[in-house]
Amino acid sequence: MICRYLAGGGISTEGLDVSDDIMATEAALAGLAKGVCDCGESGSTLRFIVPVALVRGGSYVFTGRGRLLKRPMEEYRRVFTDKGIKWNEDSDGLRVSGKLESGEYILDGGISSQYITGLLLSLPLLHGDSRIILTSPLQSRSYVDITLAIQRAFGVECTPVPDGYYIKGGQQYRPAPVLPEPDFSQAAFWMTANALGCDISMELPEKSVQGDSVIRSILRSGSRDIDISDCPDLAPTLAVWLSVAGGRLTNCLRLRYKESDRINSVRAMLGALGCATELEGDCLKIQKSRLHGGTVDTFGDHRIAMAAAVAAVAADGEVTVKGAECVRKSYPAFWDDYKKLGGKIHERNMG
Repeated sequence: MICRYLAGGGISTEGLDVSDDIMATEAALAGLAKGVCDCGESGSTLRFIVPVALVRGGSYVFTGRGRLLKRPMEEYRRVFTDKGIKWNEDSDGLRVSGKLESGEYILDGGISSQYITGLLLSLPLLHGDSRIILTSPLQSRSYVDITLAIQRAFGVECTPVPDGYYIKGGQQYRPAPVLPEPDFSQAAFWMTANALGCDISMELPEKSVQGDSVIRSILRSGSRDIDISDCPDLAPTLAVWLSVAGGRLTNCLRLRYKESDRINSVRAMLGALGCATELEGDCLKIQKSRLHGGTVDTFGDHRIAMAAAVAAVAADGEVTVKGAECVRKSYPAFWDDYKKLGGKIHERNMG
């Protein structure tokens, strides 16, 4: 959507399943003209749109809901204020003013790949070349690879170098008939259900730039020691799979800064269903268990809701998912698809 917009194609959701996050991006792009961008609960939208706005310069207000305004933005604040951009955060939103300039941007690669994506989207449009210099290994590199691939399709090239990325200035996005691949992040829930004994057919590309496509090889190999540094969005569904096999997820600490504190919400989900877990440093150990029914609090986190629904496949009793409507954030049709695939759902008003 952002590359289409930057290519002069307006604001279009063509080819996309419209979720709350997609609607947040649509609203934020529309808000650029007036300088007020509502990013909903979408952390990716916020981190992508801030530098895009600053390409043209001016003053902007970014608002949001839920945990959005509590999610980390420190790396942006530091690098942008170093470039003379005014930055102010409070409970009502984020206010920035100034104009992005080319040059060196030095960031910690271990916090969020979304910072890198925001800069990669924006810096090619400036006069003068730029570099993104990473002071630590980049987490979720595969998500940045998606950005590079989409930019390339729209005629913009950013070059990976040993310590980060080199970005030639003066580039322009060109209109292109780009449609997204099937989404492995969503397919992962059905693939996990298959690993737990279901038989669901899916049409997915054998080769994909999506880091979350690793779910296929993880489940095929039966791995029980899984590094999620490049696929953090898979953590809830992989945790469900490991609950019946036993194992561990490593490099978990960044999960604290998702729609929920996803380390604690994953542990609470598994605990409610009879699976014991232990957190040691950045490693979440998951005990092989026989899941029973129970009530899972999603903490407003869409991936917890969908993972809990998949856990019902392996549970002895029914699973109650509180706040089930939060799947609208990324996959509004999830519950409809669940029923179409044979899942049994009874809706209740939890008050």
